[in-house]
Amino acid sequence: MGLHLRLLIIEDKETDAQLIFRYLQKAGFSIASKRVETASEMQEALDSKSWDIIIADYSLPQFDAPSALKLLQNSGKDIPFIVISGTIGEETAVEMMKAGAHDYLMKNNLIRLDSVIKREIAEAKIRQERKQALDALIKSEQTLANLVSNLPGFVYRCANDRHWTMDYLSEGFNDLTGYAIEEVLQNKLLSFNDIIHPDDRNKLWEKWQNILQVHQHFEDEYRIITKNGSVRNVWERGHGVFEHDKLLYLEGFITDITERKQVEEALLKSERTLNDIIDFLPEPTLAIDINKK
Repeated sequence: MGLHLRLLIIEDKETDAQLIFRYLQKAGFSIASKRVETASEMQEALDSKSWDIIIADYSLPQFDAPSALKLLQNSGKDIPFIVISGTIGEETAVEMMKAGAHDYLMKNNLIRLDSVIKREIAEAKIRQERKQALDALIKSEQTLANLVSNLPGFVYRCANDRHWTMDYLSEGFNDLTGYAIEEVLQNKLLSFNDIIHPDDRNKLWEKWQNILQVHQHFEDEYRIITKNGSVRNVWERGHGVFEHDKLLYLEGFITDITERKQVEEALLKSERTLNDIIDFLPEPTLAIDINKK
């Protein structure tokens, strides 16, 4: 069975249209077609059906290929557009290609027509698949962005250097640190390392490097100093992204655990106080009833 082809042909001469039909049928195509001669007819055809290919004569009494191409582009449909003419010159053909036509042929030499149609249909399918993949990616990125924006912390991507040079920070970064994202990206005004408490910087660097050498996830608690000078406790979990054992960057998540640490410290303090009270109490004595025989 031949390739089924939905063909919209812009041609004022029925005999020329039949010539193209016969050539394509001989090449193995099964054709469902519609012939139009005016802009209104073409618009109606575009609105009412889906087409695999459009073949347009360059010049018609009430229409022409440049106008047809513009109408197609305005419709937003991605349909291969091929110009066929008996009189078109090379310069005009080049202008049509620059305007967006996919190919052109002479009516007296249709030997390439079947291969051109197969090529353009295949490429249109690839473009459609890419668009679908891009749409899916954009949708997933939007979903991820919505999810990340509602997390009690922030997501990051950074270089494995002593500055922890950031090239991505989610919106929660500002809420946690008080710094604008733009102040820290690419160390514009300060680095993320500047935000880490000085007493924790070296310890964190050394621990992360040891873990990355064995390609494991890292996680730890440490302190940061916010823009207003307050100290916050944070918990971080992340991993290195490798390609052929080459470390490309780090990515992970950081969240505020200050309140949790305060509760833990309060509980620990109360436990110590209770132990001190118990230690202060005298040892219990054993009462003996001397009258009991």
